[in-house]
Amino acid sequence: MKKTILLSIVFVLSYFMVWSQDRIPVKGPSSREKDGYTEKVSHTGRLTSLVAKFSADVRYGVKPLVVHFTDESEGNPVAWVWNFGDGTTSTEQNPSHEYVTEGNYTVSLNVSDGTNTFTLEKENYITVLSELPTCDTLDYPFAGTYTYYIDTAGVNGYVSGNNKFQDKAKANYFSDYPEKVEIQGLLLEFAVVSSTSGSNPQVTFAVWDNSGPQGSPGVIKITASLPLSQVVEDVSNNTFTYVQFDDPLYITAPFYAGVILPITVGDTVALWTDTDGDAAPGIGWEQWSDGQWLPYSDPTNGWNLKISNAIFPIVCASSQGMESLLRAENILIYPNPATDQVTVKFDRTGLSPVKISLYNIMGGLMNTTTSHLSPSSVTIPLDGYTRGLYFIIIEAGNQKITRKIHVI
Repeated sequence: MKKTILLSIVFVLSYFMVWSQDRIPVKGPSSREKDGYTEKVSHTGRLTSLVAKFSADVRYGVKPLVVHFTDESEGNPVAWVWNFGDGTTSTEQNPSHEYVTEGNYTVSLNVSDGTNTFTLEKENYITVLSELPTCDTLDYPFAGTYTYYIDTAGVNGYVSGNNKFQDKAKANYFSDYPEKVEIQGLLLEFAVVSSTSGSNPQVTFAVWDNSGPQGSPGVIKITASLPLSQVVEDVSNNTFTYVQFDDPLYITAPFYAGVILPITVGDTVALWTDTDGDAAPGIGWEQWSDGQWLPYSDPTNGWNLKISNAIFPIVCASSQGMESLLRAENILIYPNPATDQVTVKFDRTGLSPVKISLYNIMGGLMNTTTSHLSPSSVTIPLDGYTRGLYFIIIEAGNQKITRKIHVI
């Protein structure tokens, strides 16, 4: 049966999301533990007022990284010897150094007053990345005008939601995305929500592959759920609905992402869409009651609307191509989102030693530890961290994986 529309309601919204990028010091197990590095001191001669101290104008960034070091030593030193951790040294008081290779670098400063010496070493003080851990929100924002369409059912009947045709799901098609990324979650914007059944059902969100007929949605690859009351609250607050998948989904082919509609009478959701003509044909899709999928733009049986739903997958850089060994260990990171701590658990040993590092969204190293997997889990404290997005990088030999966590 061909679907027709009665009227459309147009409303323009603008949203923005801010993830905290502040870096908060982490309390270590001793006074020697600093913000992601360890201090070690040594001296020769008599104990005097001579003390080596130094700072850097930047501690992390993308290669090549130029770091300016400042001597802050006490006790009137007359000579300085710097070791930058990459095989190079300097005798300048306030040197600059360029790091050209990815890695963590231990920096030391030895000062002398002519008789006595004092050495300060900062282990893993400088972090150089090949690129910053990056995430992106696909297809956000809409290029057109926010709209939702009401179908001929009138009440509780929506093109992009529940309607008289008893559609099962709504989704968008995604074929354009960066290489080597994984889907971490979805942002969605709902225009209408009705919850009158009193049951507060779980609303399921999913990603499908494109293995269906003529490249339509096929197998569900990953799901996550939220209570309908959460969607109601989000709409009341004029904000996104955010759903995070427990395990990121590495993608290598076009995919579909969307929402499976609630089925209880009285429970209704409808997504914002853009306006007819704002999207290319074949972007917005729906699953009919008989299970078949059809694009909104189908002129024969569909709505004949060139629109897309307000569905925006969050994708982050992945190093999968190099991480089969680590993936085989079934690494579990929980809880996520987290508040005061997060645990990294390995199903079995055999990768010793494993280095686990925590970075903020700007690529700043917040915490690092090396585990010999006995026991086979590591807990990272998060006390004092600001709310926002962080990255856990797990390394074993030349194997590396990156996972995202939210601190709430």
